[in-house]
Amino acid sequence: IMSTKTAQLDLTTEFDVSDGARPFGIGRGVYFAAPRAAYTSLKRYYAVQDVSDVKSAEDISSHVPSYLQNVVYHIHGSGTENFVSVLSDTEENKVYIYKFLYLKEELVQQSWSHWEFGITNRVLAADCIGSYMYLLNERVGVGMCLERIEFTADTVDYMQEPYRAYMDMKKLMMPTRYDEDLNETYASLGDIYGGIPDPLSVFYTLDPQGVLERHTSGNWNADDRIKFVGNRMGTTFIIGHEYGFQYEFSKFLIKQTADDGTTNTEDIGRLQLRRAWVNYDNSGAFEINVSNGSSQFVYVMAGGRIGTEAVLGGLTLGTGQYKFPVTGNAKVQSVTLSSYAPVPLNIIGCGWEGNYMRRSSGV
Repeated sequence: IMSTKTAQLDLTTEFDVSDGARPFGIGRGVYFAAPRAAYTSLKRYYAVQDVSDVKSAEDISSHVPSYLQNVVYHIHGSGTENFVSVLSDTEENKVYIYKFLYLKEELVQQSWSHWEFGITNRVLAADCIGSYMYLLNERVGVGMCLERIEFTADTVDYMQEPYRAYMDMKKLMMPTRYDEDLNETYASLGDIYGGIPDPLSVFYTLDPQGVLERHTSGNWNADDRIKFVGNRMGTTFIIGHEYGFQYEFSKFLIKQTADDGTTNTEDIGRLQLRRAWVNYDNSGAFEINVSNGSSQFVYVMAGGRIGTEAVLGGLTLGTGQYKFPVTGNAKVQSVTLSSYAPVPLNIIGCGWEGNYMRRSSGV
């Protein structure tokens, strides 16, 4: 008989858990936050084997121990797209993303990244339903916004889009005024978004013919008009906010794997880099920034390659390998890849070349 005398709780595991964020389950794992001094560890609670009652927890943020700042107050994610989203009240303008891939019950790939929505903006909630993430975002000048992010590739957000443009705050809009004297057509950002965005914001517009235009202003508060040359009245545009992608490569160093599986860096010689490259697939334009601590060099990949077919009003994408020079001591070289264009960016691999001079050998 189930009673207060017969009920019993057996302790199987015991872990420190932050009471500020509710644990969230994806698949057969439960993700929870573990408090530390100034940072937070995200852990995954799981069963060791299907036929075993043994439970354990692994620290999935152990390779980035100073990445998640205290205090984490929200954990969510999607089992469809295999990611976990984390919000921290120290950095309210960021959404941390942990992506993972399991094959045959083994973790084969994982990564940490974050989305930043501007210094003055606040992300209040980020919950997922299937392949969609819904954000409650407080934007300065615009107000409270309920926004949706779709993780599925090769889709369009509006039927009027000739192709998918990668923009934030994407909306449909039509110009409201035409000036015959100046031969210009205008649309008001205040009417489109219900408020004036950040003064330094950059916007893109996409017309039905696939033509992209970039719009900037020194201060949108003084003049919130988007301008077009010619009479564009009656034309439906896609408008959106520019956002950037940035990835910094880890140091290009020679690494060795020991018998116990640990990895260490060859540190008894000098590695002199010569060049590096990235492999891309159906990718648009991007930039490579190479810094040696005192000088910076920027190399631009424009998208399509010479000899490939280009269609007016369509995306100019390319597949291939982009090589760029990286010269000097590998320990002081910093390589960053970035893109602000509203086009796809697909980097599938990279490599480097250099001369290694070993000064001594172990005994």
